Amino acid sequence: DQYVTLQERARLSQTIRLPPADCFISIHFDACQYPNVRGTSALYNNWGNRSSRLGKPLAEILVEEVVKAANTMDRGVFPRPSYRQDEQGELVIAESQIYVLRHAKVWAALLEIGFLSNYEEEKLLVSSEFRSLVVKGIANGIEKWGREYLK
Repeated sequence: DQYVTLQERARLSQTIRLPPADCFISIHFDACQYPNVRGTSALYNNWGNRSSRLGKPLAEILVEEVVKAANTMDRGVFPRPSYRQDEQGELVIAESQIYVLRHAKVWAALLEIGFLSNYEEEKLLVSSEFRSLVVKGIANGIEKWGREYLK
């Protein structure tokens, strides 16, 4: 494996054009302090002029198809940044933006397959059979999203 910086990842989404890309998917394994947390989720861009018009459905369909193919738990999709109201009623950022989502030049989603901090999911995530099911779900999701939204 070779580490690729966030800036290089975003730049890849902007420069690979053989054929032109319709979407950018950043695939991750999640972790948290609570070992019982598990499941598949996705983040999508919700920043400024890059609306979530096609990014949110991309994230939703990817989660739906990975859950179906790999039998994971659906944790939902979440915008980044997300907003909340402060004490004065002003809208403020509650969760920060994600670099690869904000700087991708195409519709983008960050897909969290499962939790390495969950022992049962960690065993699955290192299994080549499970990863093959995840890849099938991602491929199905891209195809479904393309059919429904890139007409």
